[in-house]
Amino acid sequence: MLADVADEQQLVTGRRTEGALFGILSFGQQLATGAAIMLAGWLLEHFVRMSPGATALSPQSIGRIAVVYSWVPAALFGLAAVLMLKYNLTRSRMQGVQAELQGSAPVPASGTALAAAPPGRAKTAH
Repeated sequence: MLADVADEQQLVTGRRTEGALFGILSFGQQLATGAAIMLAGWLLEHFVRMSPGATALSPQSIGRIAVVYSWVPAALFGLAAVLMLKYNLTRSRMQGVQAELQGSAPVPASGTALAAAPPGRAKTAH
């Protein structure tokens, strides 16, 4: 999906931006992981009412743990599914985007054209 977004961005802007898109995705994943760990700890402390060092759990606490580790993730996945409804890059749309891109010359992300170099030599920017 990310490659499709990069292709559509190239069609709109005329520039390749895969590096930025992958960087944003990686940052978002790290941010989401940290937030999930923090939310899980907060829920265990305030909703389940677990105390550090406790060796026994009440039946009520066990039921609340089941809610935290089943209903909360299910609700978040449902929210993600609703947000994905706005994703409008269908297979046919991507075929059109790729066909348009094949008809145009690729532009490097820096905006500079690379000259063809003889074999064994590096390409240089003009």
